Order: sequence, then C-alpha cells, then structure tokens
Amino acid sequence: FQTADLAFALALEDASDPLTAMSVIEEQCWGLIRQGKLTATRELAFGWADDNEPRISADRNELAAWGRLLIRASTAAVRDNRPSEAHQALRLARMAAAGTGQDFVLPYAPWHVFGPMTVSVIAAENATIQDKPTTTLAIAGRIEGTRVLRYAPSHRLDVAQAHATLRQYPEAIDVLQQLRRARPQWLPRQRHAADILTTIVRRRRSLTPEMRDLADFMQLSL
Repeated sequence: FQTADLAFALALEDASDPLTAMSVIEEQCWGLIRQGKLTATRELAFGWADDNEPRISADRNELAAWGRLLIRASTAAVRDNRPSEAHQALRLARMAAAGTGQDFVLPYAPWHVFGPMTVSVIAAENATIQDKPTTTLAIAGRIEGTRVLRYAPSHRLDVAQAHATLRQYPEAIDVLQQLRRARPQWLPRQRHAADILTTIVRRRRSLTPEMRDLADFMQLSL
C-alpha cells in the first residue's frame, strides 16, 4: 500500500487535466477502502466531489468523473454504517448518470465505465452489505443482461450471495455456473465466490454433483 500511495501521488502530480486528476483520486479511494480506511475515503471522495461539482453545461465526461467519486463515497459510507450518507451520495451519482444517457467507457480512464447501470450495480452492492437480499435481487432484475456480465461481473456474485442468503441454493449455483462459463479465469480467484459456495455447502451439509464439480473447478477443499 505504501507503493500504491506513492504511485497515486506521482500520478496526481502528473495529471494534465481535472478529469485525469479526479480519476486518480477515485482510484486512491479504492485503495483506501481496501485498507479499511473508510473515514479517509469518505472525506477524500466527498471533498473532491464538492470541489468539482459539474456545471449545468457539463458534458458526460465531467458528469462521470464526479459521479464515480460519489460512488466511492457511497461505498465507503455504507461500509462505515452511515446509510444516510451512502444513500445521498448514490442519489447524486444517479443524477449524474441520468445526464450521460447510458453507460460508456471513460476516455480518460478506459478501465472504468459510468452510467445508469453502474449506479444500479453499486446500489445492489450496498444492499448486499446492508443484508437486504431481496433489494439486491430486485435491482438485479432490472439490469440483467450481457453488459452487466461484461462490465460488472462482481455484481453477479452479489446476486449469488443474495440467493444464498434467502436459501435459494439452486439459483445461487446457477449464477456461479454462469460466471464460470463467462469468466473461467476470473471466478476461481474470487474469494467472495469461494465464500458463497462454502456457505451453501455447510448449510446443505451435502454436495450435489454440480456443486462438487464447481468446487473442483474453483479448487476448493470442501
């Protein structure tokens, strides 16, 4: 993380325009979340969002940069048990997303997308963290499709977890199998996926052939 902090500082110093600088800060927020520094994340994200609030004439790139900072703020707030802050930040991000029309790849940060689907994915993730599986599934039902699987495969893990929480085990396994087919190299590296499958097995106390095959694929000892 020390190396990452240095990289962020150098990238920010080298940023040639506000949008690039905001994308650096957004990535720094992600790093802070990974370290569990939720207060620092919220303060950084909200601070930069306040200082860079888009004008009425803002284009979609400016809206996206602002909106993604608010997403990071919401993500930190919900993990810090600040549901009102999380809701408010996501509400503003949703307003920014409405101005973009649809999700698009950010030209100044081409590893990210932003738009209405992105905000919905985060809303589902927040609901998962708040142990609201029915809300997660309701949101998922509105945004299902290949674009979600392409841009936000981790969202499908939230869906699988929601099914597992509601003891809808066949549905949870089906989602994991979809990810196996779509992301065969990605899925075995996801601790979240392993935790979901482990939870299902412990609750059922038995392995179906499909579950055993999936566990072998993910290299789990169950």
